[in-house]
Amino acid sequence: MVTARIRFSRRCSPHRVPTPISFGGASAIIEMLVPSRGDLIEILPALPSAWRSGSLRGIRVRGAAELDIEWSEGRLKACVIRAHLNGKRTIRYGSLVREITLLQGRTLRFTDRDP
Repeated sequence: MVTARIRFSRRCSPHRVPTPISFGGASAIIEMLVPSRGDLIEILPALPSAWRSGSLRGIRVRGAAELDIEWSEGRLKACVIRAHLNGKRTIRYGSLVREITLLQGRTLRFTDRDP
């Protein structure tokens, strides 16, 4: 199901100390796909056209929530949100904006067809 795989070269100059890309590369990709600021969670705002289908599982976002996201043909198929704390959030996918109330321990499913 996961089609987006990332490979990084470990080759480096003999005069440099190798620094793993994992120090920030994964965070940058997640922030590109699921940025969150305050109570706003954006879903796939910068999905690369080369990643037509794929999924993310267990992504933690600001506001104590965890997301599983699946997309196909460049469009959101499903987003499952698990709340770790109660609170109100705003979910944005393209022009679709939805205000939701999260309850600790509960799961909410969101798709691109939700009103």
